[in-house]
Amino acid sequence: MKTLRIDERLIHGQVIIGWIENLKINNLYLLHDGLNEFILDNYRSMLSSINFTTINLSTIKSFKMENNSLLVISNLTMLNKYIDVLDIIKPDLINLGGIRHSDADYKPFDFIQLTKEEINIINEIDKNYQIKINAQELPYSREFNIIEIIKNHQSD
Repeated sequence: MKTLRIDERLIHGQVIIGWIENLKINNLYLLHDGLNEFILDNYRSMLSSINFTTINLSTIKSFKMENNSLLVISNLTMLNKYIDVLDIIKPDLINLGGIRHSDADYKPFDFIQLTKEEINIINEIDKNYQIKINAQELPYSREFNIIEIIKNHQSD
């Protein structure tokens, strides 16, 4: 399975223990926009038991995502900038795992707080790509169909 996770905190305990260990992830990819080398070195040292690869905005177009992998991106705006990459990496799932804003327009969960722009991005992905999109903190916690939740919210 190829999972793309949107999480503002990028790589943290829930990702390492919850996702990587429980799902037996072999490959962890991090798409970043200029993280400093000190932070990247810390990630590399924490993740020495798996294949950890950083991808920057100049190399994403040639990126090939392996099966049994997790690609982590910090936010939907970054994904939207490179939306055509979804045709290249073809994830099986887009997991919304941690999106929080103090000025959010819609807060369906404590771990998902969306702006109107992000709602539009999610709707566009749903409309133009055949990719399942869910909201789920951990692989063993309840999974929510974020598309249905947004549609219900927009119809209110």
